[in-house]
Amino acid sequence: MINYFKCSLILFPILLITGSCNRSEQSPAPQPYGYLTAKNTGEQVPFSPDPLVSMQWEDPQAMDDLEIYLLRPVDIQLSNRDSFRPGILSGKKTRIKVSGTGDIRFDFGQVNAAWLEFDSRDLNGKVEMSISEYNEPAILNQGAQNWIKTLAPVKYGDTWRLELNDQLYEGVRYGWIHVREIEKPWQIDDVRLVCQIKPTNYQGSFSCNDTILTRIWYTGAYGVKLNLLKDYFGAILMERSDRHSWTGDAYPSQAASLVAFGNYDFIKLNLDHTSVKNNGILSYSLYWVQSLYDYFTYTGDTTTLRKYIQNASEKLDLAYDHYGTDPKQNFYGWDERLGAGFENHSIPETQNAYKMLSINSWLRFSEMMEEIGEYGLAEKYKKYALEKIDMLRKDGDWHSGFGIHAAAEAVNAGFTSKEEQNAMYLEEFSNRLNNLSYSPFNQYFIINAMAKMNRHDDALTAIRDCWGGQINYGGTTFFEVFRPSWNEVLGYNDAPPNNQCGYTSMCHPWGGGVVKWLSEEVLGIKMLKPGFTECIIA
Repeated sequence: MINYFKCSLILFPILLITGSCNRSEQSPAPQPYGYLTAKNTGEQVPFSPDPLVSMQWEDPQAMDDLEIYLLRPVDIQLSNRDSFRPGILSGKKTRIKVSGTGDIRFDFGQVNAAWLEFDSRDLNGKVEMSISEYNEPAILNQGAQNWIKTLAPVKYGDTWRLELNDQLYEGVRYGWIHVREIEKPWQIDDVRLVCQIKPTNYQGSFSCNDTILTRIWYTGAYGVKLNLLKDYFGAILMERSDRHSWTGDAYPSQAASLVAFGNYDFIKLNLDHTSVKNNGILSYSLYWVQSLYDYFTYTGDTTTLRKYIQNASEKLDLAYDHYGTDPKQNFYGWDERLGAGFENHSIPETQNAYKMLSINSWLRFSEMMEEIGEYGLAEKYKKYALEKIDMLRKDGDWHSGFGIHAAAEAVNAGFTSKEEQNAMYLEEFSNRLNNLSYSPFNQYFIINAMAKMNRHDDALTAIRDCWGGQINYGGTTFFEVFRPSWNEVLGYNDAPPNNQCGYTSMCHPWGGGVVKWLSEEVLGIKMLKPGFTECIIA
């Protein structure tokens, strides 16, 4: 079955048209949301993959429902020239005369949160449809409503729609119509994606003379935007049974959203949504505290901070109880050096990383409590951190067993000396291969550490290798995992290798942290006082 769905075809490119967001037309089929209300500002951003990058909503709010818009293909390829004949394009509509069996592949130009439809008044025989983020029909992890993303369409009048899950949307760059059987010639009158989006405006922007960095900024922002759902930040675009909110994943996603969209009300809503969840992962509780820190420092919202003092204190106290006991981590990252996800999650490297993350979180929370005059709490959590730092330094070589991830967490905690940083840099960060994590999620913490050590050239090399490598691969959003070596052995937009996470997501917004890094470290806008009452632009 898998070989059949892969369709080892000779594809003939036959048509190139301009894909665009169409605000005036509507699908004949019933839809779950209203149509786009944003207006075109005319400000194009050529390095952005977002088809709505120039669109602005009048006053988007956290509680806004999703909206939809139509998108048509930029390229069509046929498996059999004798079976399909493109007709006249009526406006943007794609018309194809079908006279035999075979496969039609549509490229919509970038990954979208969407479902695939086509119109036909005289369809006959047997037809199936497929979607994918990469250039063959997708297969995802078992447990999904449809883990093989190929299925017979559902008919609504003269419209045929691929429905793979109850929420309809999947990650779609490519779509297929498979004509399995035919009784007599018939015609496709239109092919389109119906794309969903949360009303969200770009409040930030980025541009520099290194265009790959500009593309990285907009690609990261677009991947986060695609995963904004009605009530919370989504964590994965494809439906593979794990498409729900993951608290730690939201940390870099929200970081990107702070600088790209400034949608503080929705970030606050997501903080509330994830405040009582950690997905069974200890580090995710502390990344929630880090998210609270980011939100407070960007907004100066003391009311929300005070609301979560008890919640955050419980998380931080639990980390204190866990410190040095080698607790069960369950997950720290997909990198093999972190135990390959859920396979071997509590190895020494993850335990050391968790300790350093704990110190970081105590210090950041102490800093916030100091800012709002909660001096008792500020002193309590500063003491937690200083106690553990003193214990570490009783061993002059305390970081000798740290790998790249634990070392990054140590540097990010903010207590390491210049001498300690230099030693860790030479041991872990100076090697271009070693300082690349398997996951863009964990890579965010590594480039943050490089910036704190003033190793920006190394960080930019890692950014070009990791995030730039994904764009070179064909990515229009960032992936769950990635190795630059894929570009040496795989073709443009080929299916990525399967691995410890199963079938790899090619739109996973936890890779968006680089957006905040570029805004702060390259564009150079950094907060000095909460709410940007004082900031530096350098």
